Amino acid sequence: MSNTVDDVSQTDADSVTVKSTYQIEGIKVLGFAKSATGSYVLHQVKRDGRWLISRAEFKKGSEG
Repeated sequence: MSNTVDDVSQTDADSVTVKSTYQIEGIKVLGFAKSATGSYVLHQVKRDGRWLISRAEFKKGSEG
């Protein structure tokens, strides 16, 4: 699996939004490789010095 952070935007001192894309490499079946790609957005808040995910949005891309 590979993951790329595309953008990080801070809305205030205790809130950020992280936009990323991923690719999951699959196995070969009958000579064809299967993989999946997609994107996700993590909305994070800082509580007691720790960053926590408050909401996650996932979008499936393509399979190939």
